[in-house]
Amino acid sequence: MVAQRRRRVLRGYTDLTVIRSGRLWTLYQAFDVESSQWVAMRVIPAEAAESYLLDELTDEVNALQPVSRHPNLATIHRILRRRDGSVTLVTELCRGSFVDLHSAAGVVPVADAVKAAREAAQGLEAIHGLGLTHRDVRPSKLMVSRSGVTVLEGLGLAGLAVATRTASTPVSPHGAPEIFEAKAASPATDVYGLASALYELMHGRPAFEGYEGEPPASLILRIVGQPAPALRGPGVPLALSDLIARSMSKEPRDRPPTAKEFADELTRIELPSRHLHEVEEVPPPGRTSHGQPAQGEPARAVAVSPAGAGADARPPIRTVLTPLTAGRGAPPVSPHPVTANKPGRPAAGPEFTDPNAPQKPAGTSAGSADRGQEGARPGTAQDPTPPASQALPPAAEPARAEPAVGPFAWALLGLAAIVVLAAVLVAIGVL
Repeated sequence: MVAQRRRRVLRGYTDLTVIRSGRLWTLYQAFDVESSQWVAMRVIPAEAAESYLLDELTDEVNALQPVSRHPNLATIHRILRRRDGSVTLVTELCRGSFVDLHSAAGVVPVADAVKAAREAAQGLEAIHGLGLTHRDVRPSKLMVSRSGVTVLEGLGLAGLAVATRTASTPVSPHGAPEIFEAKAASPATDVYGLASALYELMHGRPAFEGYEGEPPASLILRIVGQPAPALRGPGVPLALSDLIARSMSKEPRDRPPTAKEFADELTRIELPSRHLHEVEEVPPPGRTSHGQPAQGEPARAVAVSPAGAGADARPPIRTVLTPLTAGRGAPPVSPHPVTANKPGRPAAGPEFTDPNAPQKPAGTSAGSADRGQEGARPGTAQDPTPPASQALPPAAEPARAEPAVGPFAWALLGLAAIVVLAAVLVAIGVL
């Protein structure tokens, strides 16, 4: 859909641009004044779901905060609850999904697809370590970060989507059979989804593709009752095809039990070529003097973060907002640099702020200073047009050294030189 801009924004966020609208939420690209970075905002209106479902979503997103900086999970910056009952999830903004970036070619090179699946599996392993599951892994959730690393998006949202499904709701062809049978999800459920996503990336179509006009119930019956077609294609090793078939077994016990084990088996498969898809490094978006995105900066699909070891790791230091626990009313704090954990150490979770403790952050930006005493809290409805003081200043430039002598001083020096020269000439004439 055509990108649209909204003048009325949440306090502290400017330049909202609609990326896409769905059944439950609207996805925006926005600029966070406090941290001076682009973010993705998923706004879920109160009427989209029952209040208890939004409470469950909030609880699950907050439970994911300990791994929100993982290099293969889309960073969760904040979750905001407003007085009107709506929920806003603020996350990392990525270049787009693998589907978006390879839409012209139709398929992803085998080596690229396997690399993406291995990186996504590392993110899943971190989620499973908390006792949680993603439950909605598909190609559109495999995002490419601005540094070229694969990140998994859509954290915490699957439960809301499943609970609000109706008979006419489109069915994801990548859902595991146990999801449609109302059975408990497990790490093997996400292994199924990742294997199904890998199938579509290399084949161009999902293993269970819905026919035109086919009712959702018919597709569900095929997912639950029929084996996945064998993956055959140029450059696809037989071992890889067998691994995907086993990972898409109907019974969870027949699949690799963990995402790590699935990634390890992918690593052991010898690929015929490794023409990895290189992603050019993109600097942070520029800003014009009017606070608008620089020309040529497109609205991209959404989509954590100590940088891991290796060439695919993200920059070791980046600005991350301090996540706020929904409903606690903690005021915003100034951004702070986050240093990557050393390889081998678990990702430390974001620190939560005490809502009752007075805070006087040093170096608070103009946007956060404006919030001051009236307190733009995540639990209150703040939807005014931002004041002029919140407009983002132009991109910082290196300080220019002022000339030691100004124009007026140069004029005086020139006049003095003329007087001296005249005096010398008069002296020569007298002599």
